[in-house]
Amino acid sequence: MSVMSWLLIGAAAFFAITCLVSAGWYLYVRRQVRSHESDSSDSEINDDSETSDLAGGASNANAEKDRDVWLSLLVEQSEVCQTLIEQYGQNSPHEKAILTCWQTFLDVEITLLSNQHKIQETERLLDAFAPLVERLMDAQDVEMMLRKLSVNTKLLKQINKIVQKTGDQVFEQMNVTSNLNLQLEKAQAKLLNETELDQELAELRAEIASMYDLAERLKRESALETAAHSDEYHLALDDFLDGALGNDFLAPMADEMDHKINDLKHLADYQADAIADLKKQLKEVKERKDKGKHIDTADIAVARMEKAMLENNKVIKSLENKLLSVQTIKHNLNVDVRRREAELLHKDAMLKEKQRARSGGDEWRDVIEQEYSAMSNMEKLLSDIPLTDESQEFHTEQGGKVGELRAMVRESELYVEMLESDLDKLKEKKDTLEETLAAALRGEKVDIQSANNEAKAREEVENLREINGELSREQQKLVRELDALGKDDEETAKLKDMIIDLDQKIETVQAQYVAMEEKYLNAMMSQE
Repeated sequence: MSVMSWLLIGAAAFFAITCLVSAGWYLYVRRQVRSHESDSSDSEINDDSETSDLAGGASNANAEKDRDVWLSLLVEQSEVCQTLIEQYGQNSPHEKAILTCWQTFLDVEITLLSNQHKIQETERLLDAFAPLVERLMDAQDVEMMLRKLSVNTKLLKQINKIVQKTGDQVFEQMNVTSNLNLQLEKAQAKLLNETELDQELAELRAEIASMYDLAERLKRESALETAAHSDEYHLALDDFLDGALGNDFLAPMADEMDHKINDLKHLADYQADAIADLKKQLKEVKERKDKGKHIDTADIAVARMEKAMLENNKVIKSLENKLLSVQTIKHNLNVDVRRREAELLHKDAMLKEKQRARSGGDEWRDVIEQEYSAMSNMEKLLSDIPLTDESQEFHTEQGGKVGELRAMVRESELYVEMLESDLDKLKEKKDTLEETLAAALRGEKVDIQSANNEAKAREEVENLREINGELSREQQKLVRELDALGKDDEETAKLKDMIIDLDQKIETVQAQYVAMEEKYLNAMMSQE
């Protein structure tokens, strides 16, 4: 609703309230006047007739003045109401009804004041407007409730956005924690492997220590040996022990140990950082959850109301969708029935075309047999010609081409068989369509699959076009090769004549193929 409509409603309510107040004030004044007149009449009984006449004239003059003032005020209000009806009454029927009610009320007051009705009759007539005033108050209450509801829906939408954002953030934090947990598991697996390495290193250390003890013992024994032993033996033993205790054996082991220790230090630092990050993230998640718990009861009630309204809207939308689907099904059934009635008139023509297509398949077979006979004659002619090196090469090339032509003819024969099978399928589809049409005419339920049939027909037409293109490309290739291999001798001329005959036959086959394709397309279109 616009601002102008709200202003009109407020103005109408204000004028109605002022009319009620004026009517109450008018009744109050009338009661005061009547009580004053009754008191004055009691006092005038004891007075003389002259004083009574003067007092009665004064009271009547005052009453007439008050009545004239009230009548002028009500007439002005009636004129204002009429102008409002003329300006804004055509915008909405609700506003027009309120303004006309107000004008009627003013007209009733004017007539009552002008005709000087009694107070009892006036109250009885004014009581008839009580239900209208109650409805007006109820309408104002409903408008206030609608305003509050709109404000609450806006707040609810904002709360839903905030909840969605917090949910997304929690989901991201959960993803981060899951990734960190995976990394922690990998680190723990590496630590388990490191324990095995530590055991192996301990065993190596024990072996190194035992070898070192053996070397020290040998040194002691060699120092205590008598001079009977030769110096060469002592020198060789000393050289062996020095070489065993040198850098060639211990240095690689020490480097490996240092690398392992550095890797373990880095792994420990990484685990400490990961644990600290996890603790920080868990703390943040807990703080967000504690903040999210403080939800007002009014917001919860608004959310419940919104949820109920959404469920009602979903139910209404589902019912509308069902109604639309039922109407579309009914329309489609009517269209399908009319289409089936039109197709019944063309069934005889379709059967004739299919019979012609079958006769065309027989013609295809005859053409293919003629091609086979021509190729066999060509091969016999080539075998009878004396072969040279060039003719041998030409023979091999032409034999390959003839093989390709034979393969093409075989493929065309297979395609003709496929077309015949398609025609049989079309006949079966025709029978099924006749059955479905009869069922539709009887009022039974019919399944419509026209879209699938159109898609299949388009795919078959595209396949036919691709095969036509391949045949034309192959023909152009053969022509180019024949032009490149042009010679002047009689043998090549004969072979060229035979190839030209084959090309003519291929063109006739293609023409028959195109005619067959057109018949097939016509059959598919008539089927649709």
